[in-house]
Amino acid sequence: MRRVAVQPNASPTDGAMTASGSRRGFLRLTGGLIAGAAVLGAAAKSQSAAPAAPPLPEAPELPIDEQAPRIVEFGPGPVTSGTNIPRWVGEGGRLHPGARAGALEVVWQVNAAEKLIALTFDDGPVPGVSEVLYDILDETGIKATLFVVGQRVEEFGDLMRGRVDRHEIGNHTYSHTSTFTKTDAEIEEDLTAAHQAIAEVLGREARLFRPPYSHVNGGTLVAAAQLGYDLVMWNNNIGYLGYDGEEDRLVRDVVETVFPGSIVLCHDGGPEYLISIRSVPKIVSELKAQGYEFVTISELREASKA
Repeated sequence: MRRVAVQPNASPTDGAMTASGSRRGFLRLTGGLIAGAAVLGAAAKSQSAAPAAPPLPEAPELPIDEQAPRIVEFGPGPVTSGTNIPRWVGEGGRLHPGARAGALEVVWQVNAAEKLIALTFDDGPVPGVSEVLYDILDETGIKATLFVVGQRVEEFGDLMRGRVDRHEIGNHTYSHTSTFTKTDAEIEEDLTAAHQAIAEVLGREARLFRPPYSHVNGGTLVAAAQLGYDLVMWNNNIGYLGYDGEEDRLVRDVVETVFPGSIVLCHDGGPEYLISIRSVPKIVSELKAQGYEFVTISELREASKA
């Protein structure tokens, strides 16, 4: 795994790269960059909940700032140097157990010598949807990483008990509200509440965080570092919009674009995602035939260090 250092005062081209131009997908953020703030942007999607599940808030429409800082192309989306400097990690406050003052890692893909891929699923658990996903994961025998919403874990945690033991669990906040609408303290409260829900309901200690709508600002980085989290994004996506009646095209669009070290995004947050979930067996079958193995995010990162 190659580490890419990005300096907060770097020129627009320093440390810049695109996902298509490089397979380096690892960024270590130090306190200097956190203090400067960074935003990993990707297309925000509004998400509807399944019946009986509380609806997730939609991504807000944010005003365009005429004085917005420059954007550097980085990975699957742009990185924006922020203008509001968050408080330094640990300054005037405590550090949570496991926190690393002033440092965390952001990963959306890794360098992998072996044919390894990580499937990730966001927004669950949701009745009538997540069970379909768990059945498919059992039938295919693969591992996945589930980024769960804390409020839903509290309400629907029984769906997960005994079904997700071999899978990795990640934090997708408690409320699934954009961090762009929250203060630093509110972001930390949202991550902490989800962390506690995962621990209390599932007996698991989450160490990976994926922000809703991929919205990341300085407060998000500080809160994640304080809680000892690393951020996980993605470089591929199992889509759902525009694929009705074209499941073969959906499968092909994924199978033909992944490569060793890819992190693939999918969702189990509502019935609209069932088309994506039901494509998983064919995607897995075709990639296994090419020699790929499906692992958790932590396993993928560990293999990249070998």
